[in-house]
Amino acid sequence: MSHENIMRLWNDASVGGEVRPKLRIITKTSDYTVTESDFGSVFTTRGAAAQVTFTLPTASAVNKGDWALFINVADVAMFVAGASGGLVIFNDLTAD
Repeated sequence: MSHENIMRLWNDASVGGEVRPKLRIITKTSDYTVTESDFGSVFTTRGAAAQVTFTLPTASAVNKGDWALFINVADVAMFVAGASGGLVIFNDLTAD
């Protein structure tokens, strides 16, 4: 996420000196394909008992500049895959 987007996120989430997050948290315990409407959300693996793979939609002019944050909070491997290939692996919670 770019510095500009982080600042925009912070400004949107803070009101009167108090932080009031407006983030949508999405918990997935099995493989999931991210949709256009999911951008701007935080994905977690809380409660997952097996590896979880998130597949991103194809990059396009429609989703240019959009973001999603992936946080692995389960003791399983988490993968973020591109629609046309590419894979990022996040080790399990205990990093064994």
